[in-house]
Amino acid sequence: MRKIIFVVIIFFLAGCANHIKYIENAEDVSREESSTAGNVISDINGEANNKEKLAYNLELDEIKKSIIAKEKHTVKLEEFTPYQGWRESYEFFLGIGGIPVAIVLNVLDIIPFFGAIPNDWLGEQFSMTMSGLNPFMNMESEKRSEFKEISRSFTKSEKEEVKKVTPLAKKKLQICLNEEMVSEATTDEMGKLKVDMFTILSKQRINEEPRKIVIYLPQEKIDSGAKVSCEAPGETSRTEYFKRNLAFSLYDASKYLFYLNGNSALDPSKAAESVLSLSTLGFEEWSMRVEDDIRKQYKGNPEFLAKFSLGLKKGMSRVEETNIVPSEKTDAGKSQEGVAVISPVKEPENKPLPAAETGKSQSQSVPSNP
Repeated sequence: MRKIIFVVIIFFLAGCANHIKYIENAEDVSREESSTAGNVISDINGEANNKEKLAYNLELDEIKKSIIAKEKHTVKLEEFTPYQGWRESYEFFLGIGGIPVAIVLNVLDIIPFFGAIPNDWLGEQFSMTMSGLNPFMNMESEKRSEFKEISRSFTKSEKEEVKKVTPLAKKKLQICLNEEMVSEATTDEMGKLKVDMFTILSKQRINEEPRKIVIYLPQEKIDSGAKVSCEAPGETSRTEYFKRNLAFSLYDASKYLFYLNGNSALDPSKAAESVLSLSTLGFEEWSMRVEDDIRKQYKGNPEFLAKFSLGLKKGMSRVEETNIVPSEKTDAGKSQEGVAVISPVKEPENKPLPAAETGKSQSQSVPSNP
């Protein structure tokens, strides 16, 4: 009796899984090996001729550079039906009953279907019958099937660098001329901002010729842990140097711009002198902008505008050409061509401020406040 029980236990416990098929899964895996991040201030319009520019269209971005290694992972899996001995109590009889069914199906495949029944399907039915008759193997079951990893392989591909640029919105930047902070600017939603020398010089009187303009992000810290400044702007900064002649002209122009914007009540004659001085220095657009602003500001004061317009007209040079004199023969028998004579215009009582000469600053020519 004990032997019989032992055999039954072995019968229900000893067995092997029913192999179904092998599966290979291939997957591309990207792995980041290293990355560096930093901020940069770039010129949207390019780097050319920056030493002659008076306005900068800038963009503040965070740049992240990553080294990505791509690998191909191939995993080989085995799908199988695990063995459960107690299922043989009914699968064995299913196997016996499946023998005549398998025979009949194979005969029908020959006559009258002439091989119309798929061979794979017939093979599955025959395999199910044999599995049922085998007391040490269960029939295939998709519901009970399991997977087991057989092997895994890796194939590495070349590494590539990925660059990601993210605009930094609503960041405040500080602006310096030489080593003195003169203004601040904030980026918009797209991380862009415009730095205009006209706006800077209209709000800030400078004490020396501007050699350079420095724009930096004040939140950063340099390696020593100290805060960034105009002298040490840090990595997230941009420095542009002016041409020397332009630096002298900017210094002289700052006096006129600061005078025009720093007075609540302008003297019309001196305002006209300052506007014309900007034009003489070469800042024609700035001169017209200031004139337009003055006319808008004193739109309700016709007396001021009349004196202002008169001052502009008196300050402008007029060239008068005489009539061409008929040619006359000289003693040597040669003819003398007509000459255009330039007659100077009398200077008005309120003399305009002398314009800055190249390389010289007119620090003594600043109009005094009315």
